Amino acid sequence: MLGPGRVFADLNTGSPELKAELARIVAPTGAGFADVALMAPVPANGIATPALASGDGAARFAELLGPLGMPVEVVGGAPGDAAERKLLRSIIWKGLAAVVLEATAAGEAAGRAAFVREQLLAVLEEADEALVERMLTGSRTHATRRTHEMEAVGAMLRDLGVPSWMSDGSAEWLRSLRP
Repeated sequence: MLGPGRVFADLNTGSPELKAELARIVAPTGAGFADVALMAPVPANGIATPALASGDGAARFAELLGPLGMPVEVVGGAPGDAAERKLLRSIIWKGLAAVVLEATAAGEAAGRAAFVREQLLAVLEEADEALVERMLTGSRTHATRRTHEMEAVGAMLRDLGVPSWMSDGSAEWLRSLRP
């Protein structure tokens, strides 16, 4: 039963707006609300899964779960702050995974699987602040040329029978950056 001195912790993935709505529902009970974002796979980590927490019950959640082995970082007072960080990170992880899936499917369809894997590993090994900056500035500077290149990539993938969702999305981003 919820009441003063208790914490309702929501560990589900949801939007920041949903977390704020849940906190409003819990508030009349007097219980604290903790928006908890799990930041690694639970099956591999169990209770040691790193978590971010926000909301008026976040500190209490960290106090209760920390001694049990859960690393909890309190990231803000507003419910949804933890969810927002997790979802921003998900753009990177799930988006990168989708690019890897598309690229490797294309490599396999073209008979160039080893080449694509080598290129992928080379980019990941090079990853640092300078690479990120080069991607940001280079995309803006060369948006027109890169748009045409990604349109050609999409056409090639369709010819190979490979979905081109990420490549088509890249072309859209580049189109939006053109002067």
